[in-house]
Amino acid sequence: MNSSPVVVENVVYAAGTGDPGGICAVDATTGDSLWRFETEGYVSSAPAVADGVLYAGTWGKTFYAVDVADGTQRWKVDVGHRFGSSSPVVADGTVVVGANGDGPLVVSGPEDEEEFEACAVLALDAETGEEVWRYDEFGERENVDSSPAVASGRVHVGGGENLYALDAETGSEIWTRNVAASARASPAVRDGLVYYAGPYRGGDAPSRLWALDAASGETRWTYDLADTAQKVSPAVADGTVYVPAASQRVCLAAGDSDDCSGVTRGRLYAVDAETGTERWTAEIRPDTRSSPAVADGIVYVGCANGISAVTVDGAGAWRIDFEGEREDGPYVDSSPAVAGGRVFVGASDGRLRAIGNRA
Repeated sequence: MNSSPVVVENVVYAAGTGDPGGICAVDATTGDSLWRFETEGYVSSAPAVADGVLYAGTWGKTFYAVDVADGTQRWKVDVGHRFGSSSPVVADGTVVVGANGDGPLVVSGPEDEEEFEACAVLALDAETGEEVWRYDEFGERENVDSSPAVASGRVHVGGGENLYALDAETGSEIWTRNVAASARASPAVRDGLVYYAGPYRGGDAPSRLWALDAASGETRWTYDLADTAQKVSPAVADGTVYVPAASQRVCLAAGDSDDCSGVTRGRLYAVDAETGTERWTAEIRPDTRSSPAVADGIVYVGCANGISAVTVDGAGAWRIDFEGEREDGPYVDSSPAVAGGRVFVGASDGRLRAIGNRA
């Protein structure tokens, strides 16, 4: 279970990201199963829940709407695209989600040629599943792993090496900006700014956090991250942007006293949302894989085989490691969801866990 859970009205909705997949509804207090919905293909992203309906796409090219009351199907559509890491967003009666390209396909003819089905951002009618619009100007063999962020009539999403702003009603392109070596993470939008973090090829720092004007795409500020592995989304709360990153350290000198070969280092960065100045950094051992969640003065982030909690002032609050059949425990790619005094998170061993947020 590498996708992130969603909590609505004391029910946790979670998807299995490996065969046989499926979507589960679990009582948030007791952990008891309420219902399970079988899907054609596994779900690789967090579902969306709005107005009593759960929405999720599968690697089997099927997108579902499921009634959250009893787990029965409202509708399903086959759109010809595989759904990967992009989580759907519901806004104004429309479901917006990124989809993968498919290819190569060999087209028979006088000279056999390879053709590729471009990836796309799709907008589906939330009531019927009918396609409202699609944007697929991403080129060949690209995947839209980024989850859309919808605000002020615009859909903001990463694809390839660019960040895009699309008209939420028509899907037409408003602006595009080249921001990273690989735009896999998802943007966050707050107070007219789009925040995005990713790897960076244009300077001394290996990764960068951008703040772009949401209307024009112009850069307001940038902040360089000292860590190489940056593939997760930022969280914005109370004037601060929180973004995790990680690096692998390798000792090159034979006389190094600290044997650091193969050791990973994780850090959580806190940056002023208006100016881009650093507020603090906190070490997250040994790694960071998931996007952070902020609630009640605490920042929660997955850390390899567990969860770390850091105060909004940068002090360590607590950490918990998960036990599993593997010697090093299950790894956590799932981003935490915080509700009702508990932190809910998935892990690679297929388990959904609930942790007291003052553990």
